[in-house]
Amino acid sequence: MRNLRFLLYNIRYATGTGPVYHFPAPFSGSLRMPRGHLDRIALFLREEAPDLIGLVEVDSGSRRAGHRNQAEHLALRVETPFFFHANKYGESSPARRLPYFRNQGNAVLSSLPPGQTRALFFNTGMKRLILEIGFDPFDLLLVHLALGNRTRKRQLDQLTEILRGREKPLILAGDFNTFGGWKELEPYAETWGVVSANQRHHPTFPSRNPQVELDYILHSPEITCLRCSVPRIRLSDHLPLVFDFALPGT
Repeated sequence: MRNLRFLLYNIRYATGTGPVYHFPAPFSGSLRMPRGHLDRIALFLREEAPDLIGLVEVDSGSRRAGHRNQAEHLALRVETPFFFHANKYGESSPARRLPYFRNQGNAVLSSLPPGQTRALFFNTGMKRLILEIGFDPFDLLLVHLALGNRTRKRQLDQLTEILRGREKPLILAGDFNTFGGWKELEPYAETWGVVSANQRHHPTFPSRNPQVELDYILHSPEITCLRCSVPRIRLSDHLPLVFDFALPGT
């Protein structure tokens, strides 16, 4: 198999960033999508030409998004034939009955034909989704962890159980909300048997002046990291990660 590129990006529901996001009231930008902003994200994705895209904070069709599924729209614009999207709140969460919240989730876009796809959920926290996509040579898991330290630790502990005994090479990516940085995540990464593609641990948040590493692409050691970059593009409050890699035997 040829070398592959995976791009991870928390796109903040394509609601933009900067001072206008907080006008006329703090966080009022979360209720609207700037005109053309999703297409600017699509243009960036096309220019990077990834084989796989992990998207955190994607709107599946609220009024904010013009009642269109952002994952589907981006898949069409970037010309990735497969996409998988799910709501990020627990199956019994009251958030699933609220405007905007019921359309908030995460997604994976792929030019590679996927095998089994499933949505798993943590037992605790508000954001609970684990997207799992199986490909022939490796598995991909996409997560968005809790903001609270205690809840996040419980999610990380559960993730340890979910990953136990896996034999296929693994890519585990997402917004881990580790405000303690790599020091918070490193003991878990060692237990899971994965390493960080962002070996220098460049910060990813906030995009205007990055100070902390919240977003990670972790991978099994048998997956070779060819290059990992953190483009300084301000289409969200997070910076994206771009991971070029080779699979075992390629």
